[in-house]
Amino acid sequence: MYSGPLTIDSHTVSDGQGNNDGKLNAGESVTLNLTLTNDSDLALDGATMVLSTESEYVTITDGSATLPHFDAGQTRTINNMFAFSLSADAPSKRNVQFLAETYVGGEMIGAFRISVMVYGHILKFTEVTVLNDNNGNGSLEPGETGNLHVTISNVGNDPATSVVGALSSTYPYLSINSNNKSFGSINVDEQASANYSVTLSNSAPQSYAISFGLDLVDAAQKHTNVNFELWRKSITLASNPAGAGTLTGAGYYGQGQSCTITAEPNNGYAFVSWTLNDEVVSYLPTYTFEVTGEANYVANFKAFNNSIFVGDGSTTNYYLPRYS
Repeated sequence: MYSGPLTIDSHTVSDGQGNNDGKLNAGESVTLNLTLTNDSDLALDGATMVLSTESEYVTITDGSATLPHFDAGQTRTINNMFAFSLSADAPSKRNVQFLAETYVGGEMIGAFRISVMVYGHILKFTEVTVLNDNNGNGSLEPGETGNLHVTISNVGNDPATSVVGALSSTYPYLSINSNNKSFGSINVDEQASANYSVTLSNSAPQSYAISFGLDLVDAAQKHTNVNFELWRKSITLASNPAGAGTLTGAGYYGQGQSCTITAEPNNGYAFVSWTLNDEVVSYLPTYTFEVTGEANYVANFKAFNNSIFVGDGSTTNYYLPRYS
């Protein structure tokens, strides 16, 4: 874009009415400071500059400024040149685009674009695991009390300060014993965890999927709502043909757990493969995998008898191969 005699060297924001960190955050009202250079061979006098934007998140409260005198080649910093506010729902880690047009005597002599980064934390659910359950196997079973170890990540471009999370669920067989926990401060690209004590009723089904809501609030009272599930699913095993072998490893498993299944062929059978949904997953009789949901694994066997045939029966040689 044609900049005219003036070019922009840099820009900063002043957010004294906000958190005063020199960054543009959602919900703040700020002023824009520009450092400009007159790149022409002539002095510039009597110029004005007008700021505009197409961003739905910005309200410009002061978008016109009278520029001071610029000598040829002179660089000047003009503080509090423009003023605008950013809505509270503006997304972080994105640039807000502005257009600055320069006028002299009502004629536009140049224009350039200004990109201002929006800073803020973006909190995302990462994972949940079960700790300190009654039998210590890492899966919350009916009748057990355990800790939900919930991990949150900050994928934004600003730290999240003093984050507290309130846990909730409408699952009828679950009691949340501690629903408010601190995650502390979470820096950019880092994680933090908190433990929530929960109890699963004795009458809960063995296989379940429990939905949770987590309301995260930082020191500035910014709310982030995340959702996640805790589940326990069944792994079932089948023999093909039926009765051809002994299978072990079936049961109920939670997310993050691994399962080991084993097939031991009965007399007259040899193991061939494990299949899931008619797709071969292993040619070994012992197979370990991470449980991702309910599944039925099939152990495939092949029948054989105890006779061993060598050749086609027509040989006249007195010697047969010998293995020692």
